[in-house]
Amino acid sequence: MKKLIDKIKAFFCDDNAKAKNAVRYFLILVAGLLFLFFSNDFDLVNVQQTAIVMAIGIDQETQDFSVTAQIAVPDAAGAQGESGTKTVNVVTQGKTVAQALDKINEKTGWYPKLVFCKLIVLGESIAQKNVFDGLEYFLRDEYISDNCLLSTCEGKAEELLSTKTPIDSSGALAIEKVLSSHAERVGTCMPNTLRTFAASYFGEARCGFLPVVKAEPLAKKEQEGGQGQQEKGQGQGGGQKGGKQGESQGGKGCESGGEGEEKVFSAGETALFKDGKKVGTLDKQETFCYALIKNKLRLAAYSLPYDDDTYTMSIKRTTPKVKLSIGEDSQLQVSIAITAGVADVSKAQGEEDTADAGDFPHEVLAVAERRLTEEIHALFEKCQALDFDLFDAIDKLQKYENEHFADKKDTLLEELKVSVEVKVGGVR
Repeated sequence: MKKLIDKIKAFFCDDNAKAKNAVRYFLILVAGLLFLFFSNDFDLVNVQQTAIVMAIGIDQETQDFSVTAQIAVPDAAGAQGESGTKTVNVVTQGKTVAQALDKINEKTGWYPKLVFCKLIVLGESIAQKNVFDGLEYFLRDEYISDNCLLSTCEGKAEELLSTKTPIDSSGALAIEKVLSSHAERVGTCMPNTLRTFAASYFGEARCGFLPVVKAEPLAKKEQEGGQGQQEKGQGQGGGQKGGKQGESQGGKGCESGGEGEEKVFSAGETALFKDGKKVGTLDKQETFCYALIKNKLRLAAYSLPYDDDTYTMSIKRTTPKVKLSIGEDSQLQVSIAITAGVADVSKAQGEEDTADAGDFPHEVLAVAERRLTEEIHALFEKCQALDFDLFDAIDKLQKYENEHFADKKDTLLEELKVSVEVKVGGVR
């Protein structure tokens, strides 16, 4: 011990020793910086030679994959005051997704960079098969983030990404807006990521969900009570592609934002996947009920009829709990506590009722509790008929009731029963 102390003293007291060690540390630092400098990817930093991929669309109507890459390109006009991001869609085909992406470089001279890709859209054709036939490449790729948004659509992903929208000059960025964390928090959609969807696919239940992105017209022709107003801008069908398209030997490209009807995106429906294949769809109301169970909602809106009026609740916060109990009867206990106020009523109210948004009529609260309870029961029965584990019962069985896992995992969804308790209270 004494020798160790003497060495420490000598190290800090001997100026020559300190100088020698300082030189060693400096040389090691310089060597490390030189290694990082000369190992950098200098050949691909030129923006004129790099395809910055913002979104990927995957279709598979035949044995080949059709991959649509929405690429951000330099726009000289942008420097003159125009805002937005100019994008071009490059469509290529291949036996694998990797082969199709490699053809971007072959046909355009651009090397595709996936590090900025924040969205993957699966077309309806590949959703009927095992979607991981096309997604495995992205799980292996070290550049794309596993937190990128994942969604599906009706029709072709190519057409969805080519849709012209007034929300943003880039279709990918417009879609990302409707799949945002805010949309999840208010219950208008159920976004999902590549990592979470892959975890559900490789889990015991092999069940996962994805939001269904749709392109909808800005204005619709509606007539109510003889006072309909015909809106201009009605196009010739959903999913119309804008812009010019060119084709060449296994690949084609089209600039997004061409002529055609402007549309907006929505993601209120949710597709259910088991073993990687789409087995069903939740409508907007069922998606909202699932969001109530899955997430803690804030500032969400919920409308319900009461006494010839329609009340819209402003849900301030929710506290969901889902518990699995195994006994003579396997039961899933769902309880949701909701705090809400009055956002609006279809008919004008008195001065006292309008003054305080937190004063919610107790009769309306009771109707909301009963209605939500019935909707959650119906949601459970729908998923049970599909043999789909929407409530993560099998995962809960494995984590919290592991002694019953081997015996119950194959029959749990069939024999499971649900009890639902919804409590809606005012903010006062």
